[in-house]
Amino acid sequence: SSFLQNTAYAYNERGWLKGSSSDQFSMKLKYDDVTVPQYNGNIANQDWGSGVSFTNVYTYGYDKLNRLLSGSSTGVAMAEVLTYDVMGNIKTMNRDAGGAGTYNYTGNQLTSITSGPLATGTYVYNGNGNATTDGRTGVVLTYNVLNLPATATKSGLSLAYTYDASGNKLKKVSNGVTREYVSGIEYNGSTIDIIHTEEGIARNNSGTYSYEYNLSDHLGNVRYSFHKNPSSGLLERLQSDDYYAFGKRNSGSPVSVNNKYLYNGKEVQDELGEQYDYGARFYDPVIGRWNTIDPKAEEGRRWSPYTYAFNNPIRFIDPDGMKGQDIWEFNTDTKQLKMIERTNDKFHTFVDQDGETILKTNDTHSDITKRISDETKGGNKQAALDFYENYGDLGNAILKDGGAYKDMTSRGNEMGFGSKEIKDLKTAGERNVINGWVDIAKDELTGKYLPESAFSKALDIIGLPDQVKSITGSTLGEHAKKMNDVFKQVKEMMLNGAKKMQYGSF
Repeated sequence: SSFLQNTAYAYNERGWLKGSSSDQFSMKLKYDDVTVPQYNGNIANQDWGSGVSFTNVYTYGYDKLNRLLSGSSTGVAMAEVLTYDVMGNIKTMNRDAGGAGTYNYTGNQLTSITSGPLATGTYVYNGNGNATTDGRTGVVLTYNVLNLPATATKSGLSLAYTYDASGNKLKKVSNGVTREYVSGIEYNGSTIDIIHTEEGIARNNSGTYSYEYNLSDHLGNVRYSFHKNPSSGLLERLQSDDYYAFGKRNSGSPVSVNNKYLYNGKEVQDELGEQYDYGARFYDPVIGRWNTIDPKAEEGRRWSPYTYAFNNPIRFIDPDGMKGQDIWEFNTDTKQLKMIERTNDKFHTFVDQDGETILKTNDTHSDITKRISDETKGGNKQAALDFYENYGDLGNAILKDGGAYKDMTSRGNEMGFGSKEIKDLKTAGERNVINGWVDIAKDELTGKYLPESAFSKALDIIGLPDQVKSITGSTLGEHAKKMNDVFKQVKEMMLNGAKKMQYGSF
């Protein structure tokens, strides 16, 4: 078949992404095969270019806390050198050797940056820790009850945002020009402007839609956008972008008047001096910080609530402004790191290590059971083990811990559950999950109860307490219905805490 564009991906022996290659944008990610190797998932070098030509090289340096100390590139020349204070706030930043800007704080709140090109005015905050005066841009902001920007004003700028009760942006009015956001469709006034798709957007050109495609790097940063030329039928570049380590767009990149979804795939707010809307708050890549407190600050007590991506923006992202997340997942069984792809797909898909779909969040219980039944062959014993690995362990995967039942309360806190949910989850874990874990007792895969030997083997794999192993085949049926109901409740709670997350191959 003939395609408009093709991209090939390569992985190392650990399953880590080594690079992607296409005629338009290619990159290589290097970990331990460089002069200063990184063995823990940090990226030491990133080469990029097009085709087989890698004319640009980014080199990164880290401290012992995995914080980025330096990111400099050749070819397209960019450089950032940083130091940090004891709270993890940026202390100094020197961009392109233009002179180090010194960050001044009251607590964790930035009050100003002095010296160098980054020098700013004074930042002012409200009682909730939101910046009401942006010292860099001079913009004065107000916030709604969700701590989201409601208005932004300065000379020549009048900006207002409208949200729904969940904090989803519905409308932006910039100097009288209205833009509305409705479930992936954006309107200019009353006219559809763009429709978001999996690989880019469909743009309305006076009633005729053209598809624009984005090529992104491992962080979701849009690096190359193109479409099919309507006259020649050939691929035509619309824009290409490079970024400094903390996300500032390189001024040498072609300036786009159309695609506003760039760094991490987030919408740039041109009116606010290149800040990006992540959903829960806005990020300023020029200074490498948020201007409002992390909504889940209690889950990152070791970090300043204004820190972006744990000060390691080459490895970590923040999907929605709530909390930084690793691009890797550590498998506690295999002791290996695996890359995670997170999407904004309406139906969040969970896949196994071979890329086979295990579950979609809109699946019914019978859908899941049938799919697993189709994938597990070889008798009750194998069914039990596969059932645990593919179905029962879903909760473990979401909670990123192979021993998720040891301390349900702390896991619940990490996932943002309320106190009642934590109590219910803990109760389910202690009284029911520990007494057999879900449907293993009933074994819907084969239509009959598991033999005692298979159940014991499953318990060994799961690592449940010894006293639980006294459960025999004759008593398993008594637990079946209750276990099934409990699992559905626990699964639902876990999935609610894992939105916008896709586990599987990149």
